[in-house]
Amino acid sequence: MDKRDQLINKHKNTNGLRGKINAKCAECIYDSFQPGNWRQQVEACTSPNCPLYEVRPVSKPKRLATKTQKACNGLPEILTA
Repeated sequence: MDKRDQLINKHKNTNGLRGKINAKCAECIYDSFQPGNWRQQVEACTSPNCPLYEVRPVSKPKRLATKTQKACNGLPEILTA
């Protein structure tokens, strides 16, 4: 069993939908011989017609960026543009 199959089995055997979605996305697009890990490759998916596209695994935004956005929400638009 190669690295890709191990990853797919790990996710598909978890409880809940998230693991199943992760497994299907990895099965569809992940290639261990290409640059990036499975999550990076899935994030770069270019199939918006896929029923799982909107719920595919993506990285969470950095905390700093979120804090900066919250801090800027009260500022006039001219200062944040």
